[in-house]
Amino acid sequence: MAELTPLNKKLTPRPTKDRRRREHPMILTVQELELMMIIWERGEASVAQVRQHYQTEHDLAYTTIMTVLSRLEKKGMLKQRKAGKAFLYSALHSRETVAGAAIDNLARIFFNGSLDSIAEFCRRDSSLSAPSAPAPQETDVIDETLL
Repeated sequence: MAELTPLNKKLTPRPTKDRRRREHPMILTVQELELMMIIWERGEASVAQVRQHYQTEHDLAYTTIMTVLSRLEKKGMLKQRKAGKAFLYSALHSRETVAGAAIDNLARIFFNGSLDSIAEFCRRDSSLSAPSAPAPQETDVIDETLL
């Protein structure tokens, strides 16, 4: 009788953290990206400032946010500088640069590296299309005619 493969067995080995960082240093987890968004918005922030901003949606401990920011610094995404007793973090890469890296990674994984294939996919899938401008209402047409 053939041996059954467990359902939870992974088909491919997961890359080690070191290999993942070398291949895609700008690929971020959801939590890392959320904290980066705060840093991009503020320009520079301490752990306490990031936590205060992040608390509106999530309840994370100060030490958790400090750990994530420290990991982002080790990944080369943030730089830190000492200001009194606190460290201030600022982004080393723009939001656009990180978004471009994410799109390139998506293209590599799903579209054989082709950005044209991603664009074609987005055009075919109506749920990914940009919302069309609403049709002008009758009052808009009247206002333009009177002017």
